[in-house]
Amino acid sequence: MIYVVIQFSLIFLLGLGARLSNLGPVSRALILLALLIGLWAVFTVGLRRVSIFPDLKKGARLVTHGPYKIVRHPMYTSVMLFCSGLVLSNPVWYMLLGFAVLLGDLIFKLKYEEKKLVQEFSEYKTYRKKTYYFIPFIY
Repeated sequence: MIYVVIQFSLIFLLGLGARLSNLGPVSRALILLALLIGLWAVFTVGLRRVSIFPDLKKGARLVTHGPYKIVRHPMYTSVMLFCSGLVLSNPVWYMLLGFAVLLGDLIFKLKYEEKKLVQEFSEYKTYRKKTYYFIPFIY
């Protein structure tokens, strides 16, 4: 899927553009928070059920606890926090542009995924009303 290729290409390029020697306390905190949220999401879903692809696996189940009680896509939250930390280490135009494109890609990817989830789970519409996409209290 093109969304996944774009996502991982941009994460890789942002990693290349980061200046690890410039990782200040805010960058480090964002990266640490990203790793914690990402791990929490993975362990909540179950390692065998995690997929980088937005299409649902056979036998998928709707998870609404753990970080999923707050946001519907905590792994996207984790990606954005991680990449924010990288961008802050070297906030030049191409890093900011890469981050903006990554944000757009994740939004397109989650919209696609949400359509699949609505089709698969009748309770998903109710769940959507109680949670944010991937930025708590904002989006």
